Amino acid sequence: MNSLQMPENNTSTIMRNLVMLRMIPRAPTYITTDRILDKLTDQGYQTTLRTIQRDLNKYSEQFPLVTNSVEGSRVQAWSWMEDANLFDMPEMSPLTAFTFHLVEEFLSDMIPPAVFNYLDPHFQRAKTILSHVDSTSWARLTDKVHLIPQGHTLIPAPIPIEVLDGMYQGLLKEYQCEILYRAKGKPRAKKYTINPLGLVFRQENVYAICTFLGYDDIRHIALHRIKKVETTDTTRLVPTGFNLDDYMARNFFHYPVTNEAITIELKFDSPAALHLEETPLSLDQTFTTKGDSTFIKATVPNTNAIRWWIMGFGSQVEVLKPESLRLEFIKQVEGLAQIYSKKKNTK
Repeated sequence: MNSLQMPENNTSTIMRNLVMLRMIPRAPTYITTDRILDKLTDQGYQTTLRTIQRDLNKYSEQFPLVTNSVEGSRVQAWSWMEDANLFDMPEMSPLTAFTFHLVEEFLSDMIPPAVFNYLDPHFQRAKTILSHVDSTSWARLTDKVHLIPQGHTLIPAPIPIEVLDGMYQGLLKEYQCEILYRAKGKPRAKKYTINPLGLVFRQENVYAICTFLGYDDIRHIALHRIKKVETTDTTRLVPTGFNLDDYMARNFFHYPVTNEAITIELKFDSPAALHLEETPLSLDQTFTTKGDSTFIKATVPNTNAIRWWIMGFGSQVEVLKPESLRLEFIKQVEGLAQIYSKKKNTK
C-alpha cells in the first residue's frame, strides 16, 4: 500500500460503491471500469481496477447490471439494463460534501435564511460524510482551507435573522419594504418605506441598496441599523437604467472623491512595493526600481479608499503626483505632527 494512502473503513467502502453505482448509465450507454476508476480517484476515493471489477461482478448477481468487453480490448464496460427499475440512492460524494462544507464555512452569512434552512440538511449530511469517509483526500482537505479578510477584522454588528430574511423577500418579490431604521448618529429609529434594489456584503457589514419613497437618490443603509422589515404588496420603484453591477463599478463603496480617475505616482521603499509587481494597482501600472526605491505609476479611481491604502504604508511611501494629492498628504502629515508633538499631560 502507498504510504500516503489510508485504508478504507466499512462506511467509506459503502459510500464508494454507492458513488460507483450512480456512475453507471442505462443501456445502451455504458461506462468502462477504467473510467469509473478515474472518476472515483477524482472524488478522492483510493481503490484499484481489480477492486472495482470484483465489486461490480458481485453486484451484478443481485442488481440488473450487464457487462460487455470493449471491442478490441479486455476492458469491462457496464450498464444498467435498459428496462431496469432503478432506485434513487441517497448518495453524496466527498467532493460534493466538501463543496457544501465550503459554502457553509464561507458563504453562510450571505445565504437567504429560507435557502439556508433548505440547505441545512445537506450541510449536516456533508458533515457526516466527511467525518466518516476520512480515507478520502476531500475529507482531509477540510482543515487545510481557510479564508481570511484583508486588513484588521472588526467584530460584525449583529443583524436579526428576520431583517435579512425580510430584505431578501423584498428583493425576491420586487416589492417595497417598510423598515424601522435608526440612522447613524440618531438616538431613535423611524419608520420608512424603501424600494430595495440590492444587497452588498462588505467584509463585516451588509448594506441594502435602495431608494426611499419620495426620493430618487440611491442610498446604501447598513442592515444592522434596521430594527424591523415588513414586505408590502406594492411593486418597488426602480430608477431608470439602474443596474447593481454598474452601480458597484462606480466605486460608491470606495467613497469616491470625484467621478474621474487619477494617475498617481508613488515612491516606495522597495521591500514595501514588492507585492505590487505581482498584484498591480491597475492594468497600466508601471513598476521601476532605482536603488533602494521603487516608483509606481498607475491610473486609479479617485476615492478615499486609495488614500487609506496609501496611508497604511506610513513613511514607506511618498506621494509624488498628482500635486493636489501630494498636498493632501502634506496636510495629513502636518496634522499628525501636531498631534504627536504635544507634550503628554502629566497631571
